[in-house]
Amino acid sequence: MNKIILLGIFDGVHIGHAALIDAALELKRETGLPIVMYTFSSNPKSSRLIHTDERKAAVAADMGVDEVYFEEFTQDIKEMLCEDFVRKILDEKLLAKYVIVGENYRFGYNRAGSARRLKTICARRGIEVVIVPTVKRVSSSRIRNMIEGGRIEDANKLLSREFCVTGTVAHGSKVGRILGFCTANLPLPPGGVIPKSGVYFTNAEIGGARYDSITNVGTKPTFGGNGITAETHIFDFDKELYGQTITVYFLKCAREERRFNSADELKAQINRDMRRAKIYFEGRK
Repeated sequence: MNKIILLGIFDGVHIGHAALIDAALELKRETGLPIVMYTFSSNPKSSRLIHTDERKAAVAADMGVDEVYFEEFTQDIKEMLCEDFVRKILDEKLLAKYVIVGENYRFGYNRAGSARRLKTICARRGIEVVIVPTVKRVSSSRIRNMIEGGRIEDANKLLSREFCVTGTVAHGSKVGRILGFCTANLPLPPGGVIPKSGVYFTNAEIGGARYDSITNVGTKPTFGGNGITAETHIFDFDKELYGQTITVYFLKCAREERRFNSADELKAQINRDMRRAKIYFEGRK
């Protein structure tokens, strides 16, 4: 069966990518053909991924994509000539009838192929290429920089959803218990973009339900920490979470992480952070 193929890295599946998906959905309404997002299982440009493969596939499905095809970025793929990519991948493997790309799309060995060249090569094989204008000032790299700079609200606007981290709750340093606040220690995904160290107002999704929460990302300098962790305190929740998979959605950066002179001084600041968080969540209702 012929297909509508979306080409790109699609890290973040942001509002610029949504324009490509919208074009594909319009074609699907006209033709009845399924939409396949062709992307790579590991980003050849960056290790600072906004989304894991699983999250990317889930977001794409929510936006109407029928299938996400993850290609391993092997040496053969990296060195594939433009004409071979169209013949072997688009025509023979994916059975493309339509291909949708952004106007800045590059492909082939040394990124030699442009969107216009793709259109020319595909036309020889009866494949129609739709080139979608770029959404100005939106890119995955810009969103990464926002997240790393603590500008979570700005990043979320460009993503059109909250940046999130999913993982399995692990045993941490027990600092939360020392301070009197139970926290869930969530390992940050290897290779993923890491928010700027600080305190964030968040939502924690557990078993399909969302809970208001507050998350500290950083090294816990007051206690001499040297590795970055994400510790989440979930309001009105007292169940055991070790070994469970949870998703933390980042909503707003409350303050930067800093070193306090004592545990009591840190505890007093955490109480202030929690009061501010509750006011923030009340304002969202």
